Formats: sequence, C-alpha cells, structure tokens
Amino acid sequence: MASKVEICNFALQNLGAELITSLDEGTKNARECNLRFDSARRSLLRMHLWNFAIKRVDLNRETSTPAFNYSYQFALPSDCLK
Repeated sequence: MASKVEICNFALQNLGAELITSLDEGTKNARECNLRFDSARRSLLRMHLWNFAIKRVDLNRETSTPAFNYSYQFALPSDCLK
C-alpha cells in the first residue's frame, strides 16, 4: 500500500513540482500536502461506495427517543464518513 508521502509525490510529480521526503519537512509542498491530504482522502472516499473502505461496527443505542416515527436512535461512530 502506498504511503501518504508516496501519494503526495505522485500528485506533485504530475504537477511538475518538487518532490518531498516527509510531510513534516519545512518545504512549501510538504506543508500543503500535510494540510490537504486527509480532507482530500475523506472527500474521495465519500464519492463512491468503495468496497475496500467499508468498516462495520455495532452501533450504541442512545437513551433518548427520536422526535418522531422511530422507537430508538443510535449514535454514529466518530469516524463515520457517510
């Protein structure tokens, strides 16, 4: 599996920009990649039901009841994207 740095370097190479060795280095390209990588990944994962990106968990039932139409409500996990 490609690392964050490898993925960023693929993008930088396509742009004709200087490659990076780490997301923590002090270069402008590293700072920009570090700033944008996680939000770009989440956005891309939301675009389609990728079968590799599915995580199944048991939901916790909340104690309060919903305002209408249902008897129970469940809390979504904090890492739920869609």
